[in-house]
Amino acid sequence: MAMSRQPLIAFWQQLWRWRLRFGLGLLLGLVTLLAALTLLALSGWFISAAALAGLSAVAAAQFDIFRPGALIRASAVLRTAGRYGERLASHDAVLRLLSGLRSQSYRRLLPRLPLPRLGSGELLERVVADIDTLDELPLRLLAPVVWAALVLLAVLGLLYWQSPALMLRALPWLLLGALVLPLVLARVAGHLGRRQRRLAGERREALVEALQGMISLHLHGAWQRRQQALEAVDREVMDAQFRQALAAALGQAVLVALLGGAAWSILRGGLSLVQAGPFLTMAVLAVLGLQEALAPLPAAFQAAAQGRAALRRLNELGETPPAVAFPEQGPAPSATPELVVEELTFRYPGRSQGLEGICLHLPYGQMLALQGESGSGKTTLARLLARLQTPDSGRILLDGRPLEDYDEPTLRRTLHYVEQQPYLFNASIADNLRLARPEADDAALWQALATAQLDALVRGLPHGLATLIGEYGTGLSGGQARRLALARAVLAAAPITILDEPFEGLDQPTAEAVMAGLARALAGRSLILISHRPVGMEYMDRVLRLGRD
Repeated sequence: MAMSRQPLIAFWQQLWRWRLRFGLGLLLGLVTLLAALTLLALSGWFISAAALAGLSAVAAAQFDIFRPGALIRASAVLRTAGRYGERLASHDAVLRLLSGLRSQSYRRLLPRLPLPRLGSGELLERVVADIDTLDELPLRLLAPVVWAALVLLAVLGLLYWQSPALMLRALPWLLLGALVLPLVLARVAGHLGRRQRRLAGERREALVEALQGMISLHLHGAWQRRQQALEAVDREVMDAQFRQALAAALGQAVLVALLGGAAWSILRGGLSLVQAGPFLTMAVLAVLGLQEALAPLPAAFQAAAQGRAALRRLNELGETPPAVAFPEQGPAPSATPELVVEELTFRYPGRSQGLEGICLHLPYGQMLALQGESGSGKTTLARLLARLQTPDSGRILLDGRPLEDYDEPTLRRTLHYVEQQPYLFNASIADNLRLARPEADDAALWQALATAQLDALVRGLPHGLATLIGEYGTGLSGGQARRLALARAVLAAAPITILDEPFEGLDQPTAEAVMAGLARALAGRSLILISHRPVGMEYMDRVLRLGRD
């Protein structure tokens, strides 16, 4: 049964989950903007009214300075406290949203890997940059639009309260600044953003490929040419970023001009209204103060376009059928499974050479050495046996059944594959080992480490088994990391174990000691050993050599 297709991200479901926290951030942000607007407009009114009152001794004596002054001070305090509270609440909600989006995407994406026709750089761009784009939507789209709409209505209501004519004079300018300008800029920025996103993916893909092949590129004298190509792509990305920044700056300049036009229109129409008095100052400053609320709108509409594109790109991953699909439930193999390969053929896309007609029979309990020149397909065959890839033709039978019949958990318990570059998590040594057997006690962990000749090193560490090894195991050397993966394989005690270059980075005495320990620990089980070194050949029952045409 093939894996059902489903969107990778349920964005609105995740957003609704944190609606109360986002609602609190929206409320505090609105209070902050209204307080800032009140502070600016009321200060202008207060200064104008005080100046007019000073023209007459009677008016000056009757002028109330306390209540406006208190409102101004309250607005200043409220603006500062509201801004702090809004940032605290909204960013807390965004970080929770980001955690939910990443967990959901990784949980749904992991069973689909590897994805066909998608490079690692492009995949990384989607699950990192695109999710970052989505988690910013509440702050870059929803919040600015809500705030701008409510603050704009407040200013228009203030103008209408004094004189409908004043509101009508300012309305065309404000609509241009609040609707037309953001939509135009969003269209321009959307085009630039798509180009930047495409170039960023190409840059990341090119960089990943260059770093993976750095040694070969240096050996063949091609690194400088590849570096120049990377710099050219990087310049294109920076040019796209500059164009976006330029469009945003021009948009802000046009917005300021439109608000200035609204203020000029109010002044021109309000001079004939004698009863307006200091209110004109308040109205002009309130309109100019709209810049803080309207300025984020172009970026908000741009964020909407980018968010739709990011969500579409992410959900395409969920709708793409995986290169290897497992049934939800499969048979249970016997405790002594044998492995049979019949006429196996596989070629990577764009390559003329690959595996052709491979046949293999591994009875349970035998140890097989798989040898061959570099590029002969040893690792490819191991990945096919572990069902990390699907052959073009031929069959792989496990315990008499096609490998495709087994569900993934059952297959992983039956066949344990240690790759050339095994993955280690940013956790303790014990945690990395217990991935193979969660219920294992410390004695079993120490025994597995001793088999891999790593127990002395771990005992010498200040925290022993609790020592954190860093991201990708960077706290260990290459040979130590490989031996830790071997200890994990010993702990797994799978009926069939495949080891791909397990002695890389080890000196000869250590490699021989590790092989002796593995032979003892895996005695009676099946082992496929891939190595270009002649270590452990005395333990092998037979040798299969792959050749190149």
